[in-house]
Amino acid sequence: MDDHLDLVRTLGVLRTPTVLVVDGGGREVARMSGVVSDTQARQALSRVSTAGVELDGERQS
Repeated sequence: MDDHLDLVRTLGVLRTPTVLVVDGGGREVARMSGVVSDTQARQALSRVSTAGVELDGERQS
């Protein structure tokens, strides 16, 4: 964080670790701070629409 204070301020990161989940358009769809469980991570990732998003070089529908 110390090396990127401008980014920390722009993204509103208040503690570490902070995980941001963004969609294909770069919009934040979830934010988690502290220890993240597998369940929390999966729930956050489920908020990302996969329509038209490329994963591993393949278009997903």
